[in-house]
Amino acid sequence: MGSMIGTVHPLLSFGKGLTTDKVFALHNPLSIVSGDNKVWQIIANADEAYASARLYPSWKRTRDLRPNDFNGTKVSLRGLTFHNSALTLHYGATDYFTLWGLPAANKEVHEQSIQDLVNRLSTELPVGVATDNILLLRPEGSEQLNVLMKVSSSGAGFAAGRAAMTIEEQVELTDGHPFATPVRAYKEELGLEVKPEDVRLLGVCMQTVYAYAGLGFVTTTTTSEETLLESWKGAKDYNEATALFVVPVVRLGEWLQDGGVKPDVWEKYASDTRVASGAALQLHPTVLWRATLLKEYLEANSFPTWS
Repeated sequence: MGSMIGTVHPLLSFGKGLTTDKVFALHNPLSIVSGDNKVWQIIANADEAYASARLYPSWKRTRDLRPNDFNGTKVSLRGLTFHNSALTLHYGATDYFTLWGLPAANKEVHEQSIQDLVNRLSTELPVGVATDNILLLRPEGSEQLNVLMKVSSSGAGFAAGRAAMTIEEQVELTDGHPFATPVRAYKEELGLEVKPEDVRLLGVCMQTVYAYAGLGFVTTTTTSEETLLESWKGAKDYNEATALFVVPVVRLGEWLQDGGVKPDVWEKYASDTRVASGAALQLHPTVLWRATLLKEYLEANSFPTWS
């Protein structure tokens, strides 16, 4: 575990990345911590019931501020075990309303969960799990390696209107294997088919802005920019993004400056965008952490990076 990168605590990193056969998830659906009073009143475990009762303000905050959001059951990270070059993710359950409202409504609980994971890689408190997915493009016959940048729509539940490399997706109970989440994310948001064997897990972090841990994945595709932009327009969740930018990896440093991405940077790569001309783009809270993982991955595999 290293020092903070922006607002993120790195927990684990894996250099060249872990393949699908080296990552496992163990889910205990009976381990539930939720601020929904219909749930915590029937929880059998006394400690979990007490913790859940404290979280009602988080659940209520989301219900009041985002009444049109769907409050589904969410995976909650209970712990991480790395042994014999394999990672096991230990999961319980919580709900979306509790997670969204937690940093503001139960600040002390949120801070305790952060310290738990930083100090011992485990917690009994609710911590959602999101995948932070980096997509690299290297079309067949091309020597240039590009990274796809995306701007979220203004209605997004998290990091609305912010630029990221590339997409974020919450881990769902129905995903099963951890690598199923990035595969699903690319299909739903970009209309892009990827295989689990093309995905690598680069690291795990804990966010401070949101009550979520992050799984940092990278995927390389031979799909061309033109084909990708076309498939994006037909994607199920097309409206979750307002712009895509294909950026040469060696120029990525321009996008990582303090103060956000200036228009003279992003407008050079704009091909199909609904971002207002002249706007400065703020970065997603995990982008600098993702960039650190990506640079380590590229260097480990002898690819050129940015300065």
